[in-house]
Amino acid sequence: MTRPWERLLGRSLRARVAWSTAAVTAVVMVAMVGAVGFIISGLTTHQIDAALGSRVEATAESLRVDAGGDLALAPSQADDVDDRVWVFDAEGGLVAGPPLVAGQSAPVRSLSGAITETTLVRGERRYLARPVRVEGTRDTTAVLVASESVEPYERTRDVALISLLALGAVVVAGTAALSAWTVGRTLRPVHRMTALAADWSERDLETRFDLTEGSDEFTELGNTLDALLDRVATALRDEQRLTAELAHELRTPLTAIRGEAELGRMATPADERYVRIIELVDRLSASITTLLALARNRTGSTLRADPAEVMADLTAALPTHGVDVVIDIPPGRHLVAAPPELVERAVAPVLDNAVRHANRRVVIGAVESENTIGITVTDDGPGVDPDHRETIFEAGTRFTDDDADGAGLGLTLARRVAVAAGGDVRLVSTAGPTTFEIRFPRW
Repeated sequence: MTRPWERLLGRSLRARVAWSTAAVTAVVMVAMVGAVGFIISGLTTHQIDAALGSRVEATAESLRVDAGGDLALAPSQADDVDDRVWVFDAEGGLVAGPPLVAGQSAPVRSLSGAITETTLVRGERRYLARPVRVEGTRDTTAVLVASESVEPYERTRDVALISLLALGAVVVAGTAALSAWTVGRTLRPVHRMTALAADWSERDLETRFDLTEGSDEFTELGNTLDALLDRVATALRDEQRLTAELAHELRTPLTAIRGEAELGRMATPADERYVRIIELVDRLSASITTLLALARNRTGSTLRADPAEVMADLTAALPTHGVDVVIDIPPGRHLVAAPPELVERAVAPVLDNAVRHANRRVVIGAVESENTIGITVTDDGPGVDPDHRETIFEAGTRFTDDDADGAGLGLTLARRVAVAAGGDVRLVSTAGPTTFEIRFPRW
């Protein structure tokens, strides 16, 4: 199940790291741009207030009180007074300054009576009002109001912020690309190991990763896995050798037992117990044959088999005990990538189990999928308890009196052989009818 964040960020480690790096970098860049914008706004306000203060001070130095006690600009400095400064007397009358135009009259008039230094922002202009004391024959108070457009400052600030945002986008994209490239290069040995492992067969005991380049953690991991594979290969070879040796050692006394039983059966009158001994010996011999086939197949056989031919040979040698065994597999149509003897040894215990439990009929069929071929064995017997769907594949398991003479290894060996060939054995239907499926890789 794909999680929402996996759909958003991507499922690969490279994509997740790249997107996460981009997200973190974007947050940092946005925070930086916000901080820079805040600082620029503060500096701009300070710069405007400083300019307004300089104009007010320059105008204040030009103020005089004439002989009549009225405020006036010194004649020698009148031309130097800034045309964006208005001078008001103590009664709020306009003494000097440019004409008040629409949009400026209201804010300037509202500041004419300021008793402390006051700032005001209206539209795109900032105003500063400062009361000053003018000395003369009679000291008096004047209020000076200066104005400055903030639009050029804001335009400069906006250009700076837009440039920072563009730079931030470039940094985010560059950081994401760099992190993706770095992670991809770092994970290159992992991709190589994955590709190698995907090409290996479970019976390929000699292939190794052989990461000799570099000395990073992935190289150490590859070397550790190679050492582990060496130990596993050694253990598998020992198991194969032991299985083969035990099978050969058991075959000799079993052959002798069968021979003695054959001689006993030839006596007159014939003793049915010798017939039973022969059947049990044949069953043990079949198990030994399965073990030998399993050991040989682990060496890496790549033969193919036609299930129709294998089933024909198997049923011809199988005691049916009066049960009708039907093969419903078209010849040459379903080929499996496994040696014929391995297919026979995987199906034989399942088929023997079906014959012993069937009432009248056993049907052998085949089903195919994209990558596998399944051989189905169906009988009309009493079925299997659904609670024992997996338990029946455990060694030594017996549930009916018909199984009392066996060792309970048939289905266990069948599954083990099928798994060794790259397939499996499973119970498809527990009753009405009972169906087992032995699945192999498709050729």
